[in-house]
Amino acid sequence: MGRRASSEQLSPYSFVVFPFLKTSGVISIGGIDFRSTDDTASLSPDQAVHVSEIARMLFLQDDYRVKSASYATVPYVDLENQRPLLTGLERLQAIVAYCYAAPHEIFGHPFLHYEDASLAVFSPSKVSIHTVRPEHHTEPIAPLQPVEADQFGFVQGYSGLYNFKHHFCVVSGSRVYPPVPEIVLNISQNLAADFGQWSRGYSHYQLLLASIERPSSVTLDRVFTAMKWFNAANSRTCNEESAIVYLAIALETILGLPEGKGVTERFTDAVSLLLGRTPRLDIWADQFYGARSDVVHRGQTNRVRFVASDSKNKGGPQYRSLLSYGQQVFRFCVESVLFGAKLAQGSGLAEKLVTNQERFTEVCSILNDKSSSPTEKFQRISPLADAADRFRHISESGLEIGAMIGCARAVAQAVLECTGSLESNLREALDKLARTDRTDVYSALDALRGLHEIGQHSSVVVEQPNGPLAVTLRLTDVIWSYTFWHYFSEKQRRESGQQE
Repeated sequence: MGRRASSEQLSPYSFVVFPFLKTSGVISIGGIDFRSTDDTASLSPDQAVHVSEIARMLFLQDDYRVKSASYATVPYVDLENQRPLLTGLERLQAIVAYCYAAPHEIFGHPFLHYEDASLAVFSPSKVSIHTVRPEHHTEPIAPLQPVEADQFGFVQGYSGLYNFKHHFCVVSGSRVYPPVPEIVLNISQNLAADFGQWSRGYSHYQLLLASIERPSSVTLDRVFTAMKWFNAANSRTCNEESAIVYLAIALETILGLPEGKGVTERFTDAVSLLLGRTPRLDIWADQFYGARSDVVHRGQTNRVRFVASDSKNKGGPQYRSLLSYGQQVFRFCVESVLFGAKLAQGSGLAEKLVTNQERFTEVCSILNDKSSSPTEKFQRISPLADAADRFRHISESGLEIGAMIGCARAVAQAVLECTGSLESNLREALDKLARTDRTDVYSALDALRGLHEIGQHSSVVVEQPNGPLAVTLRLTDVIWSYTFWHYFSEKQRRESGQQE
């Protein structure tokens, strides 16, 4: 049979496609421009050929081809090895699917299911003839486009990834169908209009879209993990019992609930803290987790609807689906977590919880990192130096002179190694600090004093504020502000001893 795809790429580009989402214009999502497959005017001739070829592969069912889909051109994606780019695309799809799952205001049904926001990545490459033209126990029902295999049995085509789960290979003339037997294309859906409206009118969605281009954080990772389970619960392949389990995982993840007993009570308290004490919310939570426990421990449940009651122990009329409430509660929790994270980030809360002693220790760890270049090290150190400067006047009991001097000595050595041209007096001062005996605190402080005095008159901090030398001078200036009293006290003691 041979391999399904060759490692040889045929283009510097890959193509990201929402087969079942149309758009009337260009819309930027996560910094990537999506447009209709009808729109190839801005592409190079080679790219336009690929988009037209891919568009002809997209089918809804039987012989019904999708008239237009939404696509984006991205740098070539190695579907086996390019994890960071794939992670970004996976998050982008998760957000699109999540946004389109918005429940109906009255009935609570999601606008679209997860599969409606399916995403396929097409990377032009050579693929195995045996994969795209299977011969065993098959017969073509129509003439196939001729393809010419090379001596190794490979033909020009596309290696693909469907919904970040299923790998596939196609060639011109192949058909790509939905991942489930039946999808109905929504008449009103319009990627450009919908996301244009959401990004302008819904700050919740604005935060989500902005998060695609932000570095990973504990909070964002938790949100996207929870969103993955939410989207799984919104799948057409998921029955109501399975959806309850998946949604429970999503809720526990977004709320960061610890393992153990009393999950219903902890869940209710966490939601109430975020959304306020809502009447009957605890009743719903108890019923929802009861249904979840039935499925997890017995494989099924007969209580999938909310029993409207003001007491956990009293019956009442069966009302809406437990799942529909849970989907709305989840969305409220995502919104609250994102806004809370934004407030915390805007106030600099995280860095306020870190001491300068910890920053000095982290600087030393960064400088000892053999996997980073000197430039990368100083890029990582720069925000630490800035934060240390901002909080230098905060009283801190854990500061250790030896550790601070060690940090100053290490950063001086590092800047000498990565900076070519330096003013002679600066180089001498840095060299003196870097070479001081580790056991001679007074000599190190004297060298630090000399560097501080020279640095006060250097223009490099203004001209190149983020350069290695400026970062070094800021950091050593902070350390000097903590240690100068010790230096002058020791100096006075030594001078008094000499006079006696």
